[in-house]
Amino acid sequence: AADVQGVLVSFANAMEKHYVRQNSFLGAGQTAGNTGSPIATLFPSQAPLDGSDKYYNLTITAATASTYTLRATPINNTSQAGTGYMELLSTGARRWDRDDSGAIDTTTKENSWD
Repeated sequence: AADVQGVLVSFANAMEKHYVRQNSFLGAGQTAGNTGSPIATLFPSQAPLDGSDKYYNLTITAATASTYTLRATPINNTSQAGTGYMELLSTGARRWDRDDSGAIDTTTKENSWD
């Protein structure tokens, strides 16, 4: 989990660079230009970044001109399957679907990766 946390922080840095160039977070994703996998020139779509074995899909799940939500989702049939997705928001909030329920309870600190 620690490896993918670092990847999400690097992904957020790439989003910030995109913002500096475009004055917006829009246009960084492949789906309608705003969400989905990041465009190839922005950031890789799978992690870890090194090596050929990939354990997480990286996506932009929400984007506006001034905000974004990044997500790392474990790939099925890998050692990370069942560990729940992790998110990093443009606000700096770090969320984790720790119980792999498909949702994050934001009322409890237990679902943060701090």
